[in-house]
Amino acid sequence: FMQRIRAYPDDDAPRLVFADWLDEHGDPRGRFIRVQLALAELSDDTSARRRLLAEEQSLLGAHRGEWEAALRGLATGLVFRRGFVEE
Repeated sequence: FMQRIRAYPDDDAPRLVFADWLDEHGDPRGRFIRVQLALAELSDDTSARRRLLAEEQSLLGAHRGEWEAALRGLATGLVFRRGFVEE
C-alpha cells in the first residue's frame, strides 16, 4: 500500500484502498484517512466540515501517539494531511 501511496502522492485512490484495508482490520486509522480526505474537499464553513474536524481531533487525541511512534525522536510538531504525516 505504502509504495503506491508514495508513488502517486496526489492520487487519493491508493489512500482509500489502504483505508478500506485498515477498516477491514479494525484499525481506526482507516477512518482517520477518510475524514482527512473529506476535509480536504469541503469548503471552510459547513456543518459537515465542523463535524469532521471534531472527529479528526477525537481520532488524533486517541491515536496520535501510536501513529507518530515511528518518527519519535526524528521530528516534532508533525502535521497530518490526507491521513499521513506530511510535515
